[in-house]
Amino acid sequence: MINPTFYCSLLDWYEKNGRHDLPWRKYDEDIKLRSYHVYLAEILLQQTQASRVCEYYERILTDFPKIEDLSNIEWEDFYPYYDGLGYYRRGKNILLTAKKVCSEFDGIFPNDYTQLISLP
Repeated sequence: MINPTFYCSLLDWYEKNGRHDLPWRKYDEDIKLRSYHVYLAEILLQQTQASRVCEYYERILTDFPKIEDLSNIEWEDFYPYYDGLGYYRRGKNILLTAKKVCSEFDGIFPNDYTQLISLP
């Protein structure tokens, strides 16, 4: 269990020093959109600096604001949005995950552990 004093101190530190300007830190009430945005940010941030991810993240969400939009395209269409980030398997898995989430989970990321780890 986390010490409540530590927890509060950590939240206070974030409030004063955190990177509130990052686009994926904007809260969205719609759980469907929120889960898509968090997923996309988490995957793009793997092995990539946040400053570099920002431009890609915003460009992708501008043209593919919903996971359904992303699930309806192929790699050749997504490649220009992803090109330059490296780890191209990661980019292909973003598309495969979008397709699976839309076809098997009605566009909502599962909250069941077994289903979640079944995503590419």
